[in-house]
Amino acid sequence: MAFWGAPLKDVNKTNTAFELYQFKKFEQSEKIYQSWLEDNPKDFISKLFIDRCHKYTKSKLSENWDGCFTFDKNSGGQNEKISNDTGDTHLLFQY
Repeated sequence: MAFWGAPLKDVNKTNTAFELYQFKKFEQSEKIYQSWLEDNPKDFISKLFIDRCHKYTKSKLSENWDGCFTFDKNSGGQNEKISNDTGDTHLLFQY
């Protein structure tokens, strides 16, 4: 996951966070995304992954989890939305 125009150290940070996420290291991943979000408060993708990390930390995933987010009736309904600091809501996915 690269961010256009971001310095290489920041790209490496977000890549590390995503790799940790894929390997079910949600607490570590969330900390990196939180750090990134402090410097980039409007980055709704980081907010999305922070939310998912938080949810997955509290739930038990199957051994064969492939790192992908799967929509189902328990994943927040038919829409996944995230709000930014100004109160704007972005519809990320709809199924």
